[in-house]
Amino acid sequence: MFENLTFKEPEYFILLIIIPIMLLWYFIRERSKKAASIKVSGVGLYAKAPKTLKQQLRHLPLILRCITIALLIVVLARPQMPKNWRDIETLGIDIIIALDISTSMLAKDFEVNRMEASKDVAKEFVLQRKNDRIGLVLFSGRSFTQFPLTTDHEVLVKLLSQVETGMITDGTAIGLGLANAVRNLKNSFSKNKVVILLTDGVNNSGSIDPLDAGLMARDLNIRVYAIDIRENAEIMNESATTTSQGVDMGGQVLKEIARITGGQYFTSSDKAALRRVYDEIDRIEKSRISSKDIGTRDAFTNFAICALVAVFIEIVLASTILKGLP
Repeated sequence: MFENLTFKEPEYFILLIIIPIMLLWYFIRERSKKAASIKVSGVGLYAKAPKTLKQQLRHLPLILRCITIALLIVVLARPQMPKNWRDIETLGIDIIIALDISTSMLAKDFEVNRMEASKDVAKEFVLQRKNDRIGLVLFSGRSFTQFPLTTDHEVLVKLLSQVETGMITDGTAIGLGLANAVRNLKNSFSKNKVVILLTDGVNNSGSIDPLDAGLMARDLNIRVYAIDIRENAEIMNESATTTSQGVDMGGQVLKEIARITGGQYFTSSDKAALRRVYDEIDRIEKSRISSKDIGTRDAFTNFAICALVAVFIEIVLASTILKGLP
């Protein structure tokens, strides 16, 4: 029953330290009660005397109290169980975010580095797209799919938070990253398919030319929205060439990819760039898409009920059998 149980806020389990403290205090208190106040010649007769029901159950309230506290802490930790796979039909767009994780993305031309800025942009984007299926592709010297198309945006945002440079071979293979994103959308039945390409605009490795990947996207009716994450990208692009390999590429090839696929090119120097991406994609006619989603659901009800039962039993015992117990 609990084999797939997870906890949304496991940090609350630190409160379990309360239980051993309670047990220690109870043990010390019981020892102090046993300290002799009247000297007698022996206790043999008392040892043979039968124990009353109250004596046999005198430790039960403590046990019930510990169980109650443990169960309430589990409730605070928000236990989650996976839902069954279900078919979902929504009006939306299939979107793949292709994120550059090369070491050049550690450049600090923002308050944070390019990587953190890109992740923030991507997470904000995901949270804005309530009805869209979104997937995540990462690339540097190589490329891999971190998460396929899904409507479980909460899990996707968590994965984005864990993305770091160094997860794969270093380099900036924009062509490979874009081609991988296109492959993830190839079999999509959605009328509208989009790639959000987040990069610092410098392709220097990989076996696929970015323009060739752009042509692949065009042939499959996939729009590419390219975001050049460099702070002064627009200024740098004015003197850049259209060479697709090497540091002189700038954003020219990204602009060309966006143009031939019917998408758009944005620079992060524009504070409203992300909002323009939202607005542009919102203008696209949404198509009805089906997806399978697993998601999670809260599973604290049984733990809360058990805690209430334990409290009820303790109250009943204190009012009846154990009444007057110190």
